[in-house]
Amino acid sequence: MGDAEQGLSAVKTISVSVSLLVAICLAMLSACGEGGQPGSTPTPSPSPTAPPSLTPTLTPTLSPTPQPVATIRKGVWVDVDVAEGCLPVRVFAPSGAPGNCLPDGFVGYVAEGPEIAGGRFWRIAGQGWAPEENLRFHHEGAFPYPPRPDLANAGLIAYVTADGDVWLVNADGSRSRRLIDIEAALGPDSRAVELAWSPKGNAIAVTVGSPDGYSVLVADLSGALVVTIPNALLPSWSPDGTKLALLAERQQEEDHQCEFLHSAVIAVFDLATAEPTPLTSRYCYFDGPEWSPDGSALLYTRDGNIYLYPFSAGEERLVRARGEDDWYETVAWAPDSSRFSTFHRAFPNGEELYEAYEVYDLASDKLLLSVDSPRDGCGHGASFDDWQTRWTADGRHLLYYDPCGDGGFGGVWVADAVSGETVRIPVTGAGLVSPSPDGRHLAFGAWTFLWLSDIDGSNLTLLAKGTRPAWQPQP
Repeated sequence: MGDAEQGLSAVKTISVSVSLLVAICLAMLSACGEGGQPGSTPTPSPSPTAPPSLTPTLTPTLSPTPQPVATIRKGVWVDVDVAEGCLPVRVFAPSGAPGNCLPDGFVGYVAEGPEIAGGRFWRIAGQGWAPEENLRFHHEGAFPYPPRPDLANAGLIAYVTADGDVWLVNADGSRSRRLIDIEAALGPDSRAVELAWSPKGNAIAVTVGSPDGYSVLVADLSGALVVTIPNALLPSWSPDGTKLALLAERQQEEDHQCEFLHSAVIAVFDLATAEPTPLTSRYCYFDGPEWSPDGSALLYTRDGNIYLYPFSAGEERLVRARGEDDWYETVAWAPDSSRFSTFHRAFPNGEELYEAYEVYDLASDKLLLSVDSPRDGCGHGASFDDWQTRWTADGRHLLYYDPCGDGGFGGVWVADAVSGETVRIPVTGAGLVSPSPDGRHLAFGAWTFLWLSDIDGSNLTLLAKGTRPAWQPQP
């Protein structure tokens, strides 16, 4: 065979080989499903992947956002899981006095725990100790809870924090801030113990306790101090906001001891002149004077009797005289200035047999309402805020705090001043209640927390950490 024929034979052989190779490749691509339509370009095969290395890499990895562990612990919210009925809780300890009975689905704040006493128990704020097996994690979040957007325009609530300072919070729970640093104003170990808004809600009077006794501070809404009144306590504003009626303390003499009561005089302090005017001689007072809503008189208790001081007469007169075995301890005006409430205690032969919250008509001295105290044998109180009464602005509901009620741990009740029907606010240890200006809601303290509820005790809201609330008036 010649060179030309050999070359032609080689070309044919190569062409056949190439054609065969192309046919085989096309067949493989078609079988693998990677071939396109006729005339399409085959997708190139990826490069082989290297085997994983056993050497740690320095390339950073992104971790998912940490999520809260859904376990029960202090500072989270839980809900009650009970098959039927309700879950009984205990006030001080798992084996202590009974508190409320919580329904299935009740959401509460874990304030303390765990306590181990034959099981794990957690203290639900305002309620008591509950067994862990009946609780479920609900959420983790700040106060208030539940949210209260309905109170966005309901004014301010002043309250006292654990360190004794005065704070303000919007009624819907927003913008909590300190108003007065009490120790900066009056020195170490001083703390606010009572708050009283001016009628227009533009200033607040604060009773401050310290190692040197009591003082009254008046501050505006910026926290600036308007005046400081030494040796004074329990102020009540005049309706026009220009004066304060208060107790002006005096030194006790050997022959005139007041025991747990305050040795003082009733005085009126004029904010414009900063001058006090004594109205009575020194004697023993349990509570401070109350200025009537119409501005005509003061009402107060002294040595268990109730007195009225009409400014027109310029001298006091006896309204309710105590007997040999009874005692009146606090007074509060109804908004119409014709009625007042008081706490009346009777203990014939040294035994406490009668304790009640009473409402009287001032002109006729007629008893209009008597509501038995929810007493539990806790004995006499020694604080001026024991057995306080308050009124809603419409005069329909009487509010009272009783330190002996609710198993002996204090409590707040609401009484219909017409029907006498009562309801208990379902928070253990509740006290020192203050109504909203429209009378539809209540603010009160319980243990170390500030709470809200509707007038019937429904819609409980944990608002902030603090106590001794005072709801700002809205004239």
